[in-house]
Amino acid sequence: DVIVNVTTPGVRIESDNSEFTLTDINSTTSSWEISLTNTALLSTNATITSIDVKSPDGQVLPWYVGFDVVDFQLDGQESASINVTLVHPAGPDPGEYRINLLGLDEDNSVSSPYTLILDVPTLSLTRLEFDYVKIPVHPVDETSIDVRLYNLGNDNLGYDLFLVPPPGWYAGFDDLSAQGGANSASTGLMLEDDMMNVKITFTPPSVMTLAQTELIVELKVVAQTEENRVFQYDLPITVVSVSNITIDLETTIGSILPSSTINLQYTIENRGNVDLSLDPRLQLPVGWVQNTALETIDIQWTKSVNVQ
Repeated sequence: DVIVNVTTPGVRIESDNSEFTLTDINSTTSSWEISLTNTALLSTNATITSIDVKSPDGQVLPWYVGFDVVDFQLDGQESASINVTLVHPAGPDPGEYRINLLGLDEDNSVSSPYTLILDVPTLSLTRLEFDYVKIPVHPVDETSIDVRLYNLGNDNLGYDLFLVPPPGWYAGFDDLSAQGGANSASTGLMLEDDMMNVKITFTPPSVMTLAQTELIVELKVVAQTEENRVFQYDLPITVVSVSNITIDLETTIGSILPSSTINLQYTIENRGNVDLSLDPRLQLPVGWVQNTALETIDIQWTKSVNVQ
């Protein structure tokens, strides 16, 4: 008895992982590693090529398929490793794309097909725009602005929004939340390449903030997909200058005798957020005389000053 090995001429394409899942919406290439094996015991010349690329609905796409090596001289049962690269647009529509390959044993005119799968899930991407380099906010009153949120994902998507203001401040969405002014909200379903105006109101703390103070309000955008991708945007705010002074007369004026002297005491309070230099003036009735001149007063924005 003699054992004789008998094999079928041809080639075989294999891969440890024939399915690739796209995770980066900005990526324009996807890669696989495959092997081409000579199934016969005798050496042969072999090639590999791409037949076509089909979309989830079966349409042929003009996407480029590249191989690092295409021609081989294979000994019996020998295998060669090949890197396959698919060039595709950024953010293709969700679904499974089929890359159909063909291995050819040229010496024996035997071909072998093989299919790679590109799995594209729903992928999110956003962009935020607003009309300020630094958003001017009032130190006492609420300030409202509009920002523009774009859905640049590969499908219709919804996003959850969260505002994180600096300590002492509050920021809320005016229209998106069930309760107006909440610091969390949802956009609802946004169409692909759609834009939404988001109205945000900033509420200052009860303690006056110094003019030109610069702060950051964080806007977190969380995609309502399995990936739960988080996009974080900084909204730079700067406190505007506000000048505000109150003057109160503290002296009680009763009956005044002719040719007598009366001392008047006033309290001047700077309720703004900038330092002020004041030059007080008194407008007296006819016949009255001011005994002492009022000097220029420097008022710090955090202090009160008494003037006699």
